[in-house]
Amino acid sequence: MLLFSPRTILAIWGLPLPASASQSETLTEGDLESFLNQHGNHVYTYLCVMCRDEDAASEALQNAYMKFIEQVRRSRVRRDTAAQYLLTIAKNDHFSRVRKEGADLETICEKTGRSQATVYRLMEKALTILADACRRAGLHPEDAGL
Repeated sequence: MLLFSPRTILAIWGLPLPASASQSETLTEGDLESFLNQHGNHVYTYLCVMCRDEDAASEALQNAYMKFIEQVRRSRVRRDTAAQYLLTIAKNDHFSRVRKEGADLETICEKTGRSQATVYRLMEKALTILADACRRAGLHPEDAGL
């Protein structure tokens, strides 16, 4: 399973990358419908690739939406990093679900066709990417359990 940072995913899709850190305007509840309409299909596609299961992707997307909307209501989502933040929430939700289901290393290796060493390396890389994305979004990786 190839893991890309949310910033890379936005670039691949041709969506605008986050602007400079000096733009700190927050996303409002009034912006939610148009924002989710604009980015929802991209996030769903990303989750389908990660989950390899449309039902699991739908569930992860709904959970990500709920968490994202809660953060918007608390005025904690900057407009310039909102798409990246939503992708990060979706990715974290997927990994949390996999972890809670108790997927052991052998199952992960079997499903992905990769060795244990490769899976460990990809997991470490994913955690590093997530921690960096949290920092860029103004979040503390420790608060996300990273």
